[in-house]
Amino acid sequence: SNGNIQWQQGLIAAKTYDLMQLHNGKYLIACYTINSSSSFPVHYGGGFVNDAWLTWINNDGTIDTSRIYGGTADDYITQIIELPDHDLQLFGYTESIDYDLVGTSANGFRDGWIFRTDSNGSIKWTKRWGGNLPDAIDGAVLLPNKNFLTAGSSDSNQGDFLSNHGSSDVWIMLLDSVANRISNYLYGGSNTDAMDFRRRIHSANNGIFTVGALSYSSDGDVGFNHGYSDFWFFAIDSNGVLVNSKVVGGSWVDDLYCNSLHEGNTALL
Repeated sequence: SNGNIQWQQGLIAAKTYDLMQLHNGKYLIACYTINSSSSFPVHYGGGFVNDAWLTWINNDGTIDTSRIYGGTADDYITQIIELPDHDLQLFGYTESIDYDLVGTSANGFRDGWIFRTDSNGSIKWTKRWGGNLPDAIDGAVLLPNKNFLTAGSSDSNQGDFLSNHGSSDVWIMLLDSVANRISNYLYGGSNTDAMDFRRRIHSANNGIFTVGALSYSSDGDVGFNHGYSDFWFFAIDSNGVLVNSKVVGGSWVDDLYCNSLHEGNTALL
């Protein structure tokens, strides 16, 4: 609590997307890797292709287990949710159709990816959603009825994505407990509006959920642009329907790298 280091552990990863503490006190880290090592001798993709990578860390800092997921194209896990039965629900995006994605069909260049594992990381099922162009899931929340709200970005403009406003929109889905889609929404304007793993969806604990995004638009659901890029902060209900919206910025480049929720439902930007 005083900021003194108790232990530290180095991982040969290109980037870390999520970190959480599990019910048993261990830490679970979602990274991606382009390597193989003694911790995970198998690497699905060749060259500089990325595999999704989960690492379990004991509460004394030692590595417990490492597992990779995906196929021979790029694959990423951006959000971990531990379920009440201690299964893991994983969210991200994939370009693969082999190995862990066998039996799924690519909708476009990149799809949102949802899969479930047991507490040890063994896959139970996997699904993907997307359109004709790159799409990604960057975050998710578990609802009290066991459904999920996901938030990400979509460039697609065909099929379920005909309502795309511009080059990229924020993509909201309502999924049931086994990732069947209930509803699908695109929010944005005529320019680029997007999320990434740094900007999340959070529950405000009153049936409202906050979403952080980057916006270049001055119309549509955004409605205003101060100049170049702004931070776009908006709220949806448990069905994914837009409730409120706020744009923050100045006349040049503005971006926020994190959004979270504080006690009392105050948004921290």
